[in-house]
Amino acid sequence: MKKILAFAFLLVFVSPAIAITDNTDTELQKAEIKYQKKLEKIRRKQELKCLKNPDKCTPAQDTNFTLGVAQKNIKIGTSQADVAAAMGAPNIVTTDADGKETWIYDKVSSVTSYNNSGFDVGIILAGYGKGRGNAQSSQKTLTIVIKFNNQKVESFKYHMSNF
Repeated sequence: MKKILAFAFLLVFVSPAIAITDNTDTELQKAEIKYQKKLEKIRRKQELKCLKNPDKCTPAQDTNFTLGVAQKNIKIGTSQADVAAAMGAPNIVTTDADGKETWIYDKVSSVTSYNNSGFDVGIILAGYGKGRGNAQSSQKTLTIVIKFNNQKVESFKYHMSNF
């Protein structure tokens, strides 16, 4: 009897959970394919722009990802292609219930510095020295959230912190 109850429990509670997981995985795969197609479309548009106006296109450059760069390049109405060109690929892409896309850029940087101060006294062949130093470490985070409507920037928010 216990075996039958255990089997019934598995059928009733575990099987739907497995089905939900499989369905969610399929939806995620579809969303990833849709995202990759959209990025490819943006790349093709950029290539066409460069073919038509080669003097306006420059090779890809390393950009410092800063709040200033974001504020300079992201304005209400900016296209997704222009945002991608200025900021690079986002860390996260989501779509809300209304079908509007949201891009999230999340960057962290660490800076460590070492300061050696003190005094050293030395005598030829014999010496005495005393020195001290300290290390200091800090981290900065920058999170930028961009909402799009019809592939144009609808809103742009950011948060920056230092610790």
